[in-house]
Amino acid sequence: MLDLPQKLESAAKALIDGAGLITVYAGLCADEQTTPRAIVAAMSGREMPQGSGNFTVDLTVQVLSKADDSTIEEHRALCVSTIGLFMQDDIASQLSASVPEFHVFGFTNRTHREFIEDRAWVTEFSAEFYCAGLALV
Repeated sequence: MLDLPQKLESAAKALIDGAGLITVYAGLCADEQTTPRAIVAAMSGREMPQGSGNFTVDLTVQVLSKADDSTIEEHRALCVSTIGLFMQDDIASQLSASVPEFHVFGFTNRTHREFIEDRAWVTEFSAEFYCAGLALV
């Protein structure tokens, strides 16, 4: 389980990078970050059911745009293109195919929120992804 959050972050980053719309950072990143940007972070998980080796891993995708450089409408359009990738019917198979020895069975508990912070538009999407470390589990 210890590497499942990082594998999910890598898979989510690869999905967004593939669209070529925005710079993406994964997890706890010390790099200087550009704006607009997306950050994918999976910081926790729970084994479910106990003893199965399968985990629900919480993933958050955050999109930030400078409020001084873009309108809320422009920011929302970027979010539709970026966060919308996670609304596709085959998202589990797309994420599974991005990282070796990793499988996503599905997801649940999707949430969304939008706010402004430090003169930046911020939109977050979160969900629990049901994952395993081996594709054949």
